[in-house]
Parts: sequence; structure tokens; C-alpha cells
Amino acid sequence: MIVPEDPISKAIRFTGGLCCLMANRLRQNFVYLSMSTYVITPTVEQEKLIAEFLEAQHIPFFKDDEEELPPHVLEGITQGQADIAAGRFITFEEFKKKHPVD
Repeated sequence: MIVPEDPISKAIRFTGGLCCLMANRLRQNFVYLSMSTYVITPTVEQEKLIAEFLEAQHIPFFKDDEEELPPHVLEGITQGQADIAAGRFITFEEFKKKHPVD
């Protein structure tokens, strides 16, 4: 009889066992991690495994797909690019001389 592989085992196998310790810690210390926030940037394949893992552990999660930056950030980037094009910048070496760290 072939038993289907559970998502946790699949994730452990996929990472070569590297997340085995993490999986055990999650199982043992879920109460302590329930208020933590983790920011990760997985590949598409890793994202599927992470979602399966969290679902299997009954860990609530959400995916924030905010793709566009806020308008003030985009304006700042545009202004910075214009400043560089106009020659209004200094090198890192000049910056370090101007603002030494003691």
C-alpha cells in the first residue's frame, strides 16, 4: 500500500532535511511562535511548499501581494533618478568623509 507523502515530509525532503529542525521546533513551540511575524521571499515552487506546510500545521497565514509601491515612494524614486541624471549626487567615499563614524 502506497501512503501519500504529507506536506511536511515533502518540504523536508525538498530542502534536503534542512527544515527538519524548524519543523520540530514549530511542533514543540507553537505557543511561543503564534505571535511572531516572518517575512520571506520564496520562489514559486517554495511558496507552494510553504503554504502546504503551514496549512498542515494549522498555522494561519496570509499572502500580501502588494505589487505597486505607494505614490510618494514612486515620486521619490523619480526625483532621485532626476537628481542623478542632473549630477546632484556624491560618491560613497565623499559621503564617508563628510559623515565620519567615530
